[in-house]
Amino acid sequence: MRIIILITLFISTFAIGESSETIVITNSMPNLIGPVSKNKEEKQNMFSGKVEELIKTFGAKLLVPSKPEGALRIVSYNVHNWAGPGNEAFGFRRSPAQREKEFGRIVSMIKNLNPDIVVFEEARAYDNQAGQKGAKRAEAFKEQGFLYNEFIPGGNEEQNNGPFGNLIISKQPFKAISKAQYKNQDRAYIKATFDLSAMGKSDLVVYGTHLQNANTEKDKQMRKSSAEELVNMINADQNKNIVLAGDFNESQAEKSPALVLLDKNLKNSYDLAKVTPGFTAANGSVIDYIYTKLFDLNLVGTYLDFTIFNDGKPELGSDHLPVVLDLK
Repeated sequence: MRIIILITLFISTFAIGESSETIVITNSMPNLIGPVSKNKEEKQNMFSGKVEELIKTFGAKLLVPSKPEGALRIVSYNVHNWAGPGNEAFGFRRSPAQREKEFGRIVSMIKNLNPDIVVFEEARAYDNQAGQKGAKRAEAFKEQGFLYNEFIPGGNEEQNNGPFGNLIISKQPFKAISKAQYKNQDRAYIKATFDLSAMGKSDLVVYGTHLQNANTEKDKQMRKSSAEELVNMINADQNKNIVLAGDFNESQAEKSPALVLLDKNLKNSYDLAKVTPGFTAANGSVIDYIYTKLFDLNLVGTYLDFTIFNDGKPELGSDHLPVVLDLK
């Protein structure tokens, strides 16, 4: 596989109880969406170009640090159908060889980050070629130690290309696992519980989700309804560490009912770490979050990962950036 990892970048770092230099990139893509006439491919090309610009500007200062000893690292990543930016991702007009190459980038990115738990959004359960089931995507991560996985379909993006939705992979077994679609929706969530007694900590409950896209009033109400379901479940779990990770399809600037509700009941990891990321997705907004409600774990760091692969030109793993959370 001809993949060369040039550099891995993060937006900002913060260590609880320690003083450290913080790099904050604010409003770094204010004009990314640009004219309404720009199509998806043009926007995603702008996204790739801005990432390359950040690498040139900040360089190694933005490297994601190695996972601290004894820490638990969680990654949330919208993988765009396991494909790099471009408008062919869901149409599968890329060749099978190109799709495998792009999937390989993401496998390498996860290996480089060395997480314990990964929550994927916009993930296919398997590769589908000419109507035939291909490789089960979770299997590719087992050589990294991710022996446990769970998938649920969620979303209606070209379902004929194979189940599309939320996938969670883990290096430690699930103590409990549940999953369901939201009421009156095809969007869904996975709830995974982990026993952290070996760390001397209470159970960890990780939710992985992807809320309704688009921005009509109906879509906003669907996202609010989903947030209400999540908050009700989270508040029912007492004396546990809660992590809610996903693509929420709303920015803080919108002050939408869904995010207002989540902000009222949980802590946004960006706020906890005093981080102001400029963007997390090719639409130019911050729409990917990891929310927490911690009982006896503490936040060690929150990062965004900008990994670029070079096969003659800059190429990204997805049209979103991975969000990285360290707990201890």
